[in-house]
Parts: sequence; C-alpha cells; structure tokens
Amino acid sequence: SGTRIFMDILGVELVSLPLILGLIVLAALVIGFAWKGVRRQSLPLGLATVAGAVLLAGLIAFAAQAIVGLLRAGMFWRADPLWAHLAAYASAILASLVMLTTLGRRLEVHQLRIAFWLFYVLIGAALAFIAPGGIIYFLIPPLLMLLGSLGGRSSRRTERWAALAAILLLYLTLGVMLAHLEELLSRGPIWLFAPLGALILLPAMIEAKSLMADARRLELIGLGAAFALLGWGVAAAVPAYSADRQQQFTIEHV
Repeated sequence: SGTRIFMDILGVELVSLPLILGLIVLAALVIGFAWKGVRRQSLPLGLATVAGAVLLAGLIAFAAQAIVGLLRAGMFWRADPLWAHLAAYASAILASLVMLTTLGRRLEVHQLRIAFWLFYVLIGAALAFIAPGGIIYFLIPPLLMLLGSLGGRSSRRTERWAALAAILLLYLTLGVMLAHLEELLSRGPIWLFAPLGALILLPAMIEAKSLMADARRLELIGLGAAFALLGWGVAAAVPAYSADRQQQFTIEHV
C-alpha cells in the first residue's frame, strides 16, 4: 500500500519504509544539520570545503583519465578495472587532502563533521526530485550522526563514537552500492567514481584531521599526489584487454 523505499544491508537484512516517512526524516536531517552548522560556525566555509573536495576529486580523475586516454585508445581499464577504480579513489584522497589543508585548515573536526553531513543530506534532498527511491541511502548514517551530536559540548566523546559508527554504516550501505555501480558502469566513465568515493572517504579523513596538524601541508599534498600518480600509472600500464574481457568489435553495415 503506497510507495516504499528500501535497501539491503550486506544481502542479509532488508530495510524498508514508506517514501513519505523517508522524505520527512530527510527534511528533518537537513534542518537539524543546518541548525548545528550555524551554531558551530561551520558555514559557509565548512560546506565549501566539503563541496570543493568532492568537485576537485572529479576534476582530478577526469583530467587523469583524459591523459591516460590520449596514451591508450579504447577502454584501457577493461581487463582489470580494479586498478582504475583505485586510481579514482586515490584522486579523491588527494582532493580531500588539498581542501582540508587549505580552505578548511582553520576549521576544527567537529565543525567539518557537521558540514560534511549537511552536504551529504543536501545531496539526498536533491536526489529526491530525480530518483526518490535513492534517498534511503541518505537517512540512516546521518540520522545516527545527528542523534549523537545532540548532546553538545558535554558529550563530545559520544558524538565522536556516533561519527565513527555513521562512517561504518555509510561504508556498509552506500559503499556496497558503489561496488555494484563499479560493475554496472564497467564501460565508464571511471572518473565518476572519484566524487562518489569522496563521499565515503571524506568523513573518515575529517576524523583524522587532527593527525595532520603536525605535518606540513605540502608534504601531505605531495604524498597524496604521489599515490594518485602511482594509481593512474598502474592503471595505464596493466593490459587493457584479456581473453575474458576482450576489446569491443563492431561491424556496421550501410
């Protein structure tokens, strides 16, 4: 009776609820994180840092894929797409390092944490107009995060544990869906996985921002760039096609 939204968790449990309830929860999450963001003074700089990391991840991966594409024709990732996907995710890490150590360098972890989840639920709100069924992936992890942050300054430890639990749930839900998308979009574009991967990697990197305080900005960015270059170098070097995944051959008759 009525439209429902659903997702499975590791193929073990099916989560299902009415669409109208999902929309109400999503609206409450947007309002809650926006209110938290204003109170913690993490807007608009925190939101710009997170959005910039996601966009920059896509730009870096797009440029890298275009450069490798000039050197190798066709789908150079077809035989073993794992390496190209890892290169895209390395690009996401590089973009996150750049934004966290530049635009977001003055923001604390608790400020960036709220900014990320606000950005995340805003993507879910935009998705509600295009594919409402997809909002199920934007409800449970941020809801857990918001509940954990309601205690304020007196329960920072509770919020931190809630943030880690939300990251784990994000990996087990959207992360698994991303793995399915790797199979579905096997023909590309590969660069698209960089911004999608940033949505899963970025909250973990925000939690680790305090560990970056003692490191030099250029060293961190250089290390991220080295991993990205290594990833795309390997993706460009491995065989493009195999006996199981051959190059596409098309005959057109006019």
